[in-house]
Amino acid sequence: MFDKALGVLTAVVVVAAPIASAAKARHAFVVTKVEANKGWQKVRLTLGGRGEIRFKAAGKWIFNPSQPAVGGNGAGNLSTSGRTSYTFSGSDGREGQLIGRIGQGAPFVAGTQGVHEVRPNEIGRLYLMINDDYKQNAGAGLADNGGHLRVRIDYER
Repeated sequence: MFDKALGVLTAVVVVAAPIASAAKARHAFVVTKVEANKGWQKVRLTLGGRGEIRFKAAGKWIFNPSQPAVGGNGAGNLSTSGRTSYTFSGSDGREGQLIGRIGQGAPFVAGTQGVHEVRPNEIGRLYLMINDDYKQNAGAGLADNGGHLRVRIDYER
């Protein structure tokens, strides 16, 4: 009877071991350059749903030659809320912000030091771009932009 109980216990431990190791957190990071005058730019990071992405952007870029250069948080006084010709038109959207997207998913604010909680349905390559009128409804779109940001992206799953 003891031998049978020991066999069951051993089987439970073996089955439980892979589950415990799969629960370990995985970390990856990449540093990339994001140009102000280009559309969605592919980052060498593919996400499998769930986790957290942290962004650290340095540098300045120009989203409009009549405005001063800005960092990843964009121009605090120029909202893109409701302006659907912009890369991101949510309530916290600003012209010149660093914006992210996973696969073909919805854009989100990455900013200078942003954090994005990856949802289970967000699967695919990470893309970054400037928040600008890329449809050219209110100006030259990306064509009159200049500069770039250097962005470190940390992904913890």
